[in-house]
Amino acid sequence: MNNFFLMFDFKRNQRLSIIIPMLFLACFVPVSGQQLIVSKGKGVVYPNFEKKQVEMVMMYDIQNDHQLEVLLQEDSLTVEWSVYADNLLQAGSGTRFLSNQKIINPVDMTGYKLRINGTVNGSAYNKTMHIWVIDYKKYQIKINNLIPEPPAVSGCKELKISIDGEIPAMEYYLPGGQKYSIPRNLTLQYTSLEWSNDTWKDVKVSKTINPVQNEFKLDDPPLTDTGFELTDAFYASELNVPAVSFNSSIYYAIRVITKIKSETSIREEKNEGNRPSMPTTLDGSAPLEVNFDAISNNATAFQRWDIYYNNELFLNRTDQSHRYTFNKSGTYKVKLIAENAYCTFTDSITVKVSESGIYAPNVFTPNGDDVNDEFRFAFKSIVSFQCAVFNRSGKQIYSWTDPLKGWDGTYNGVPVPEGAYFFVASAKGADGKEYNLKGDINLLRGKK
Repeated sequence: MNNFFLMFDFKRNQRLSIIIPMLFLACFVPVSGQQLIVSKGKGVVYPNFEKKQVEMVMMYDIQNDHQLEVLLQEDSLTVEWSVYADNLLQAGSGTRFLSNQKIINPVDMTGYKLRINGTVNGSAYNKTMHIWVIDYKKYQIKINNLIPEPPAVSGCKELKISIDGEIPAMEYYLPGGQKYSIPRNLTLQYTSLEWSNDTWKDVKVSKTINPVQNEFKLDDPPLTDTGFELTDAFYASELNVPAVSFNSSIYYAIRVITKIKSETSIREEKNEGNRPSMPTTLDGSAPLEVNFDAISNNATAFQRWDIYYNNELFLNRTDQSHRYTFNKSGTYKVKLIAENAYCTFTDSITVKVSESGIYAPNVFTPNGDDVNDEFRFAFKSIVSFQCAVFNRSGKQIYSWTDPLKGWDGTYNGVPVPEGAYFFVASAKGADGKEYNLKGDINLLRGKK
């Protein structure tokens, strides 16, 4: 039959690469030029298993004629197989000679010592290997049910699940008699949610678990109602045999995670500095008007909003959605607390309102070229404003109260002559500063 090479760098719970044959798994472990293989029967060989200098041979349904074989680099090499004593079940209490042939018929839960001696390329060669054999078929799991811990006990930050069934222990021994458990590497799959683009989306979760006393814990319990699928797939897939699988009844999620979705009202006038120009803006010029939504994974969750100004609580709200206008310079924290009968979750965002400032230009050119066509103040975080413009004789020809607007150089819709005009303005900043401004503004029409 053809030989199929399996190359492994095995770590606990991690298989880097395998090649599985269709009929039999003939698995090779290079041993300084020599090769250990399962030459008859289904089997996988893991070299230096868990870095404990033992070659683990995992086979399936071992029969009397199944074979474990060492392929030698040179015919001059000799082999000596020994089996560990104590009814072939435990290492650590001596060995007895088994065979000097290249092939042995392996037995479940048995340790072997293989010595290879002779010369390779004219140089003396000797190698000793410790080998352990497991018949995976004898240790397949039997699951009747998966039992999550009651909601009052777990399900918020972690979820403990008990397995009603049998998970036979797979063990191996080192030459010194030390006993170790072989990790089961069971696969647990379920549906949860992930937060993406301001919405909750279903996501398939797959985890490798190794139950202890038929129990295991999830440190990220499901965020939605789901069933659990537990599969003994790791070694089954490598042995190319059917995996044992169990599907549980529905688990009703109690875990709560609520996210804050915010949308800021934008302003487009360019004479305002640090203006909120994007819906995601949370740092800008007052008045900063923001709509807040609580987006929870759990429909039964109750939400409460706490808004702090410079670390002092000043507002509570319980609506799922609300709008607030930040009119005062400083740092705000918007905190969202969500809870149900079992779990609590807190999310928060920071809003910063900039300090105020305002100044007036000394010239504008209302010639219709869309460049500096209005007399406007440059400002940020101004919450109240008024300005009046006067001609040379002291007559008021225009006034306005919105700092985003300005004077277009007309009186009653008719363009006024070029020249100097006088303005008087007052304003109040979001930080409480008061401004009183006056001065000349030069109107130059020029050419369009």
